[in-house]
Amino acid sequence: MTGARHNALRDALARSREASTGSRLDAETFLGLRDLIAGASGIDFDENSRYIVERRLMPRLRALRIDDFAAYYRTLLFGEDRAGEIERLLEAVTIRETYFFRESAQLLALRDDVLPDLVAENAASKTIRIWSAGCASGEEPYSVAMLLGTQPAIKGWDVRIFGTDLVPSAVEAARAGVYRDVALRATSDDKRELYFEHEAANVWRLDESVRQRVTIESRNLFDGAPDGTGPFDVILCRNVLLYFGDAARRRAVDVFHDSLREGGWLLLGHAESLLSMRTPFRLVHLGRDVVYRK
Repeated sequence: MTGARHNALRDALARSREASTGSRLDAETFLGLRDLIAGASGIDFDENSRYIVERRLMPRLRALRIDDFAAYYRTLLFGEDRAGEIERLLEAVTIRETYFFRESAQLLALRDDVLPDLVAENAASKTIRIWSAGCASGEEPYSVAMLLGTQPAIKGWDVRIFGTDLVPSAVEAARAGVYRDVALRATSDDKRELYFEHEAANVWRLDESVRQRVTIESRNLFDGAPDGTGPFDVILCRNVLLYFGDAARRRAVDVFHDSLREGGWLLLGHAESLLSMRTPFRLVHLGRDVVYRK
């Protein structure tokens, strides 16, 4: 944030505090919060989302015993626990709706169309590297591990799957591997039997053999791929970019391009497309889906 813009926001905060009516999120403070959220995560809230941000952040005001959103924004900018509170802010506003085998047609395309290509190209090294960016509580990378773990063509190969997410609590949940019924709503009975232990009503624990195939860490995707992972064969970033503004989306695409090997694959969500922007990726039509390739 530039000095001029920073000073303008501080002046706006002073005005909004004087005009504050209770704990409602006024327009000027919303703009400041929106910029902070976009800068930290890429998520872009438009004016119509002001009430959503207000509702999601209200518990933070109560927890901190803060009376209005202008004071909360000052806490985010100048508070002693600024970094920690920004993490809690992002945890409150990010959308982490996911489940095992979500958009299964694309996962099957990964198994049936992309994997044979990887087997041919990586026959000498017998390695495969996959990154699930924005993995939330881990359902996506674990789904990939289940699908690929049964493929005879890569038996004995060094297959490494990495999952990253911005929110530390989501990473902790992914590492714990304990899920509710709703996370398994697209999981077949045979996969439930094979990969999960039903510990109690509405409680399922993922088998340790699957968890060991995936490395989960807290990381902002704008910081690039996980350290020491090398170029990836496949990157999945599904149902993440649709919440980004244009600039953040371009930054993310650049990160993915830099992190993929030549000929590597990028899988986005069904509601996402790169067709509206110039990118170095080319569109590839597979039997079950459409993906991108470096």
